[in-house]
Amino acid sequence: MELGLRPGLRIPVPDFATAAEPTVADEALAEGPNPEEPIAQATRPVEPVGSPRSPEPGPRLGHLTGLDGLRAIAVLAVLVYHAGLDWLPGGFLGVEIFFAISGYLITGLLLSEWHGSGRIDLKAFWIRRARRLLPALFVLLAGTLGYALVWLPAELARLRVDVLAALGYVTNWYLILGQQSYFADLDRQSPLLHLWSLAVEEQFYLLWPIALAAGLLVAGPRLSFIFTIAGAIASAVWMAVLYRPDADVSRVYFGTDTRLTGLLLGAALAFVWLPGHHRQTSLVRLPLIWRPTGLRQRLPTKARWIASNRTAIDAGLVGGLGCLGWFLYSVDESDAFLFRGGFALLAAVSVLTIAAAVHPAGRLGRLVLDSAPLRWLGTRSYSVYLWHWPVFMVTRPGIDLPLEPIAAFGFRLALTAALAEASYRFVETRFRYRGQVPATEPEVAQPRRAPRTKVAWAAGIAVLATVLAGPIATASPPPRPTFLPADAVDGLVGADGTGGADALAAGGAGTEIPAATSASTTERLPRVTSGRTSPARRVLLVGDSVVLAVYKAVAKKIGPVTVDAAIGRSVGEGVSVLRDRRAANGLGDVVIVDLGNNGRLTPDLFQAAMKALGSVPLVVWVNLTVPRDWEGPNNRAIANGVQQYPNARMVDWHSASTGNPDLFWDDGYHPRGPGAKLYASLLAAALP
Repeated sequence: MELGLRPGLRIPVPDFATAAEPTVADEALAEGPNPEEPIAQATRPVEPVGSPRSPEPGPRLGHLTGLDGLRAIAVLAVLVYHAGLDWLPGGFLGVEIFFAISGYLITGLLLSEWHGSGRIDLKAFWIRRARRLLPALFVLLAGTLGYALVWLPAELARLRVDVLAALGYVTNWYLILGQQSYFADLDRQSPLLHLWSLAVEEQFYLLWPIALAAGLLVAGPRLSFIFTIAGAIASAVWMAVLYRPDADVSRVYFGTDTRLTGLLLGAALAFVWLPGHHRQTSLVRLPLIWRPTGLRQRLPTKARWIASNRTAIDAGLVGGLGCLGWFLYSVDESDAFLFRGGFALLAAVSVLTIAAAVHPAGRLGRLVLDSAPLRWLGTRSYSVYLWHWPVFMVTRPGIDLPLEPIAAFGFRLALTAALAEASYRFVETRFRYRGQVPATEPEVAQPRRAPRTKVAWAAGIAVLATVLAGPIATASPPPRPTFLPADAVDGLVGADGTGGADALAAGGAGTEIPAATSASTTERLPRVTSGRTSPARRVLLVGDSVVLAVYKAVAKKIGPVTVDAAIGRSVGEGVSVLRDRRAANGLGDVVIVDLGNNGRLTPDLFQAAMKALGSVPLVVWVNLTVPRDWEGPNNRAIANGVQQYPNARMVDWHSASTGNPDLFWDDGYHPRGPGAKLYASLLAAALP
């Protein structure tokens, strides 16, 4: 499908690879030009389509200095965050950097075609994207299913749906509709959860070319630029409107509609700031697109100096990298600031950093961001991102590996790098370049054997699909969660799917517990109520899987208790439970709260929980022993919060259990027999 367009503003824009997926390394840029002369990018000539080194149809220009380095920084931040280390609390923000680069490069590709031919061939664009993205994704899905078939058969039923969502690039909406949380990551999550970000980008690749082509046809480049900025602002505002500090943030975090800001700001950069070509495509041409009164005469001189002054460009790059570092180091997912303009600010900083990094007059972009290690990682960032999450989910320190977190991180990095390198060399490059590796990659260059390669891949995929189809199609959900040690939940859900609630109250009449059902991040267990109540004291125990590991010991120690717990429950979800119970007059006289094991417990969330509890005579908060970076902040929030309420007190489970690994299962936070007894004793001592 092609849309014929008559170029109004002639903007030479190069054809680049996408941001979230690495480009094949090109020759380094030459030294920047004389500041007084028009800026021109040093790059190898564009070879005719169909030549031996021409990878795919369409115009292609040289490699942009610095972008591989930015990709490397972004993917490293994500790796550190997903490893559960506390070095970069905001490491998940690396995805926003990818979004900004993607919007910039994809829009540049489309504008280049529009300028050169007067139209945008949508079909050819989508075919190039499919060739670029799908082969590596197919290999990842097949590898993940094969691993699960052998070592995680209980996960096949869930993976079956996850794979379908991944193939349709709708993982983000599947997670939203399934109410699955990105930030509740203590238990084993789906090895395909990370594909949500690729789903957002692919949806952008599908819709944005149509919108851009229509905008250029109907309104021209100036108004298209303005509409792009307006769309970015609207997305940021919509995120702020939907955000609720006392609820799980996954809806606004996963949503395509709320994550367009970075992509669209990157797209806007492609309209007005294309350094590396010549002066007319730099910031000095901004008045051609947007001409407020008086700006046309004042801006060009200043903009021309900025666009050609190396010191200013390098200072901008240093400032941009410093701001990005501050975000990664200082901001975490619990900060309301992020969802009320923080993501938009990060996207804007990313865009300015991109502009400085790719400018040929800059020096730091070549010396630092274009260094060999960063460039190696940046060119493989797509495969690194694809493979790291499944690797991390099956190599959890202390559970799957007998290693400490830092040692396990080294092992995980090595395994991820090996898989990513194999994917890059033998899958990405082969399919993207139709069986011919470009001459700039001599270490992996091979003779062209495209027909034979296609037949071999087709046969291999057919065999693999046949082998996997039967077990996957017949897989059924496990009768109980398999990501926790079985004995930690045996008392709740038995082999037949029912359990004995009479354990909640010694000697009391029991209520049968229905089988677990799937409804949250992992598997959500039902609310359970004791069969015996006490008119003198009604006790409610609210929490997550830690409560499920101790509730029998608690009931035996303190008597009748109502338990409302779910695996993977976040603090925000717990607050909603408390509100619902208050509305139904189901809080009781004493409420014991054990929340915060699965994510941040901010002071605002603590206040929201206490507000939901209303006038309950006694609220007992249990602090945490959990091997995650939020342990300290959450415990401080609890300790400070209970001092503000006369009806609240804290049980110091952390001090009593720290340094006693025998109290826990191998995961380091679910109490086993002795730990459950100690937990119950501490609660009994805190109750009147």
